[in-house]
Amino acid sequence: MAEAFDMPFFDVPPGPAAALHEVVISSKDAGLYADPSKGSRRLWDFHWLQRLTVDSSRAAGAPPGWFPIEGTGEKKAKRGAGARPNGWISADDVLSDRAAFKKVTGCWPVKSATLGTGDYTTVVTFTQEGDAEINGFGDTRDAGRSEFSHAHVYIYRDIVILKSLSGQPAPAIFFGLDKAGMKLLPDGVPADNQENFPAESLASCEAFPRVSSDTK
Repeated sequence: MAEAFDMPFFDVPPGPAAALHEVVISSKDAGLYADPSKGSRRLWDFHWLQRLTVDSSRAAGAPPGWFPIEGTGEKKAKRGAGARPNGWISADDVLSDRAAFKKVTGCWPVKSATLGTGDYTTVVTFTQEGDAEINGFGDTRDAGRSEFSHAHVYIYRDIVILKSLSGQPAPAIFFGLDKAGMKLLPDGVPADNQENFPAESLASCEAFPRVSSDTK
């Protein structure tokens, strides 16, 4: 069986919007709509793998297949980011619990990648079998927290997730994967300071990466 993940963003659909606090964009053409219909006015364009906060005040009455998204407000606009209004996003455009993530078992091309800067730098090192060591998740002061340290790579289409192996609840780390260029794409853009395994060590690989044959 493909892996199931006990995390809030994997409760959709058919989980109720009221049970969510965040969703992750899986579509490269996702938008925010004025009403819960793609025929309504499109208010905003989202980027691939963006995380969005569900508007809890409207979630209980959300129609099936739609999620009310919280606006960014004026404080963010004053920082130059622009104020995104409240609106709606279709469940078709967010990562679902039906996504059949498969476990990477070999031919993982990335040896290490550095994400973020300063106190929020995360360094992830990998084995070709998909094991991952995470140093400095979110804040370097959390670097020693064991629930963030050991993980494994799972993939669904071109979306990668690192799943904690500790058995403890831990935030998900999402990436895109450019299979042609063998590049990790946190937030949809290339990772800083990525190093790949030598090409000769991957010469026998017919696919990047190799995954479990189990299906959902």
